[in-house]
Amino acid sequence: MRRRSCVRALTCLAVGGFLISLAGCGESATSTTETAVAKSSLTTALDAWKQGKTPQDLKAGTPEIVMGDEAWDSGKKLTSYQFDGKDFDDGKNLHCTVKLQLDGVGEQAVTYVVGTTPVITIFRR
Repeated sequence: MRRRSCVRALTCLAVGGFLISLAGCGESATSTTETAVAKSSLTTALDAWKQGKTPQDLKAGTPEIVMGDEAWDSGKKLTSYQFDGKDFDDGKNLHCTVKLQLDGVGEQAVTYVVGTTPVITIFRR
């Protein structure tokens, strides 16, 4: 009888240990966002826009940055920008709110969603 109790206890411990080891393997439990890379890439993209470059210039750069912004695509000129400092990492993407000053349009608060895996992508939300 004691032997059966010991075997049952050891089995429970082994199964419990296995389940605990799996707990850290879930994709939702870990962040895949490289926050520093995301913020730096957004800064690079906005600086490129401000300098008169195109989204295609970013795509041809190293690292490649894919950016979608309808104002930039339609030829609007960025004169300045400012981060609001309230970034949010959802585990997959970094969400950054930025105040854009567009020539002829004025100031706009825009949220960009920045992904870093497998390629750097930046899109307006």
